[in-house]
Amino acid sequence: MGVRSLAGLCLAVALLLLASAATRSLAADRAGAFAQGQAAFERGDYEEAERAFRELLRERPDDASAHLFLGLTEHALGRNARAVDHYERAAALDASYRQLALYHAGVAHRDAGDAAAARDSLRAAIEIDPGSETADLARALLGTSRTAEGPRKRWQLSGRMGMEVDDNVTVPEVDVSSGEADVAGVFELGGSLRVVDSEELELGVGYDFYQSVYATLTQANLQSHTLSLDASREVREIDVDLDYSFTASSLGGDGFLDVHSVLPSIGYALRSEWYAVLGYNYRDKDFADVGERDAGQHALVLDNYFFLGDGGMRIALNYRLENEDATGPEFDYLANVVGARFQTPIAPLEVELDLELGYRFAARSYANVTPSIGRRRDDRQHRLDFGLSRRLTDLIVARFDYQHFSSISNLPEADYDTNVVNLSLGISY
Repeated sequence: MGVRSLAGLCLAVALLLLASAATRSLAADRAGAFAQGQAAFERGDYEEAERAFRELLRERPDDASAHLFLGLTEHALGRNARAVDHYERAAALDASYRQLALYHAGVAHRDAGDAAAARDSLRAAIEIDPGSETADLARALLGTSRTAEGPRKRWQLSGRMGMEVDDNVTVPEVDVSSGEADVAGVFELGGSLRVVDSEELELGVGYDFYQSVYATLTQANLQSHTLSLDASREVREIDVDLDYSFTASSLGGDGFLDVHSVLPSIGYALRSEWYAVLGYNYRDKDFADVGERDAGQHALVLDNYFFLGDGGMRIALNYRLENEDATGPEFDYLANVVGARFQTPIAPLEVELDLELGYRFAARSYANVTPSIGRRRDDRQHRLDFGLSRRLTDLIVARFDYQHFSSISNLPEADYDTNVVNLSLGISY
């Protein structure tokens, strides 16, 4: 079973967070036993940790921190029912441990296969402090099965504005790179509404707007409008989703590209910390001025999401197999696309930040000869992302982003590098 890895990864941060508070309150007669149990737990000697914490509880049966750590130890040993008993005891003895204890009780219930009890414990943890990182982790676990966590806001609004510096303004959809640097203002606005929100079905609609305004290269100004519809339901712990979107975009004030996208998918929690999605994505591309690039694209989609630790660390691993059939035969291609994204909170100099690192690689093999080069085109694309965000208020987030994109191609106009730096303020409600 996956309990040992869960203890080593999902509970490590909780251990560190609690250790300093717990040890400050320890009386001299229990400090040694507690430290012994903590050290044994950290090195993976769970039997020794269990003996130390049980000895401590024989002398002080109402010690909340010892109950919580013994619960972590029992969980690591695969004794989920015993772990829940100690979590509940810790929550009853000390209110400051209640949210964390309920969260871990939810994880233990889930590992034991009791989905209903897991939902109850996780919902209770969220209610104690909805804005905490522990609440976010509880929501993530609830989200893996699309389980409602009680009354939720049916609508959301968000916006962002910022400044972007690009050392080589490009339009990758049509293989155009200017070779020139420029500065742009970037504006985003979005909203969504859940029209139906029930145990049987969720149905939502959304709208997103994007606009870039360059200081000099105004012909690269991009505007897009996206309308989306999504439907989902849970069938025997499998999430069944159907997403549709339509994006209409203009470039330099003129019509550019319309894209219809349909994505049916299924998702399943393989373990409490691992959620996987398998889907099929069809995209219809309609270019305003370059009809030979009009295409239908079929793609197999495989996404994996890992929730690691109580600190909010997350990893996403993605794969797409794309087959694009264009009006112009030289634009037909088969592509393998892999990506990874890592997210975690950090606190350098006691400043709380959210860090994101992402990488994407695409290998495109074109099916037919490209007339301008007299052979089949071959592309390799690398994209590296780095982001830091800082929540200023409950509504406002400041963000710094850097992106490096490298396109390596035997088609000269598609062979280029670009670096983009973005500073922005976002608001969400």
